[in-house]
Amino acid sequence: MDEVTTCPSGLAKMHYTMGQKEQSKYGSYANMTIPVCFGMEQSCIPNNVIAEVQKRGIFSDKTNLDGWKYSCSGYERVNVQRDLTAQMDATYV
Repeated sequence: MDEVTTCPSGLAKMHYTMGQKEQSKYGSYANMTIPVCFGMEQSCIPNNVIAEVQKRGIFSDKTNLDGWKYSCSGYERVNVQRDLTAQMDATYV
């Protein structure tokens, strides 16, 4: 996942280790480290990473990535394209 992951402009790729919050909802499969994109005030999970972890049942309830606040496509929709009409799903787990 790490090698093919890119971040939106202004965000840097870092590693995030899923913890108790994710494991409580998605089980022991969520005991993993994934690449994510971080900035000073925003962060997002790249869509290719979400697609990969969804194969393991993690974030499987997030079907509309363009409308999910924590996906990079959702980040780009609101913060890059400035879509002020977007109704974003702000739940994480």
